Amino acid sequence: MNPFIDITTITASKARAQLFELLENTSKGKGAYEIQLRGKGSAILMDKEEFEGWLETIDIMSDPKEYNELKRAMKSKKRYSYEQVKKMLKWKDEA
Repeated sequence: MNPFIDITTITASKARAQLFELLENTSKGKGAYEIQLRGKGSAILMDKEEFEGWLETIDIMSDPKEYNELKRAMKSKKRYSYEQVKKMLKWKDEA
């Protein structure tokens, strides 16, 4: 079992029959599905936001400068409030 996300293995036939239920479950963060086609290849069905988060993590980890910056920041244990972050990033409140 993956420690990060619960992955259930199902056949492509079962996935086809339950597609809407699977989409609903993944979009609610209720795990992911490995869909196997005739016991050969497989694909993963997972929440889009979860997938995008993994892509972002891979992107950061593949850039040595960003990765080292992240490690340094984590070691410093310095914390910022939401308001401080908004100010640093020059975010404006939505009206």
